[in-house]
Amino acid sequence: MNNLMRAIWTGVLVALISLVTSGATALTRPNVLVYVTPWNTEGYDRVLAHASLISHVSPTWHTVHPTLDITTVGDRNQTWLDALAMATSRPRLVPRYSFEGWTEPDLVAWIESPARQRAVARALVAHCQRFAYNGAVLEVAGAAAFAEVAVKAIRDVMVPMGQELIVVVPPAPLPTEGADALARPLTSAGITRLAAMDVSVSIMTYDFSLHRRTVGPNAPLPWVEHNLQHACPTGNCPTVLLGLHFFGMRAILGPGGRTVESFEPILGRDIPPSVKQGGDPTFVQQWDDGSAEKVLAKVAAGSDPAPKMLIWYPSRKSMEMRLAAVSRAGCGIAIWEAGQGTDELWETLATWIAAGDTDKDQRKDEL
Repeated sequence: MNNLMRAIWTGVLVALISLVTSGATALTRPNVLVYVTPWNTEGYDRVLAHASLISHVSPTWHTVHPTLDITTVGDRNQTWLDALAMATSRPRLVPRYSFEGWTEPDLVAWIESPARQRAVARALVAHCQRFAYNGAVLEVAGAAAFAEVAVKAIRDVMVPMGQELIVVVPPAPLPTEGADALARPLTSAGITRLAAMDVSVSIMTYDFSLHRRTVGPNAPLPWVEHNLQHACPTGNCPTVLLGLHFFGMRAILGPGGRTVESFEPILGRDIPPSVKQGGDPTFVQQWDDGSAEKVLAKVAAGSDPAPKMLIWYPSRKSMEMRLAAVSRAGCGIAIWEAGQGTDELWETLATWIAAGDTDKDQRKDEL
């Protein structure tokens, strides 16, 4: 074979490898991280029932103290772990480690001291290895935005050992909001740098109104889309996990709707089926176009026309719209949390995954 033919065949081979590799990347399922909590044990059953839809599961079990002692909330539910290990499609087990009780000097010492960074990394890795975890989700309240160097020190120990690292980060505020109004988010460049280190981010895009001390939607779609653009401005960001809420918010209003007596989370099982399905005449179902969320309004008895209760709760339509935005951005999702959702939400997730699988198969046939 002369040099010209060799060069041609080499070029063809490189092109084929590139096509197959890019196709394989494009055809990968999105990451679906699901949190479970020890205080809502229904989540354990939901994860087992829907394991095939989930890539990563994160029990919120562990706390890292400034002494580097790691404690467990409740118990590790070994029965559930054994059942999960038997699942046909076993999600990767990446428990959450919450850094609690850390003062500002504690955090500064961790971020600025290489020796402290190595000590934290060794403690986390040793704990993950002890329980055969596949990695960890780190939640450091108020520090995620400026702790890249500390995260890198942990990553440098965990990732080469085949363990995954995911960092919980606050959502970005809307452009119209002040920079100091909310917890400081990671910059787009910071998220890109973490992605280059194989570190994922779990963005808490929920509790919108609660954090602003007002009554309203849980995760307005324009805000969700703004966070996707902030975290993944160029698209195709599999390490970005957009937070999806499986819980609602309920406001109890005073006479005339002029005062708010309470505004608290509500779980799917706490809303009667007749209310969710529109069969309760004391509730009116509404759709809020501005936030793309369903609102249930309990109408008042007598002459007072103001609602006594407002419930914002995710529906099939609202979840489909957010999942469509995630698909366009090429990101994954992080669900808070497994035990709070309804059959409708899990079915919507299954439909989204199945549609992606169908599209993947069609594109595979085209390769």
